[in-house]
Amino acid sequence: ASACVKHYACNNQENYRLTNSSEISLRALNDIYLYPFRYVFKHANPKVVMTSYNKINGVYVNESHYLLQRKIREEYNYKGLIISDWTAVVDKGRTISAGLNVEMPPSKRDFSDLDQSFNVTFTEADLIERKREIDVALSAILSKEKCGIEYDFDKIHNEARMLARNSLVLI
Repeated sequence: ASACVKHYACNNQENYRLTNSSEISLRALNDIYLYPFRYVFKHANPKVVMTSYNKINGVYVNESHYLLQRKIREEYNYKGLIISDWTAVVDKGRTISAGLNVEMPPSKRDFSDLDQSFNVTFTEADLIERKREIDVALSAILSKEKCGIEYDFDKIHNEARMLARNSLVLI
């Protein structure tokens, strides 16, 4: 069992969420929107992350090499699965090339016509790398590898209660 971190990233509105493009500077993207994900990957070692529906600067998250490979895989050293939100894959070829491991739900499309039906041709090396990533993640999940995080539940619970007691909500 593992937690699934979602929705990566900039999933901040429901209107037009399937087609919206969040136009964000690289600095704001990294310093504000990706910071919580970086923190979770560093401290919680999740085994699954789900991409969001939206585009960031005109590119769907699950088609973004920058977001999936450069940020998650390389910079955050993430070894888990990257999955799409439900029916979020628009171009399967681009998602394979960018680094998406699992399309949710599994597509009924046939791999034999991917190159003809989609805009980006992926390589055999892309498929081999996606398979390797899936194997590594599944191995960790099946081995019930622990992330090594220790916490004091009672302390956290008491701090949360104190914050609630000291909070004021105006209705």
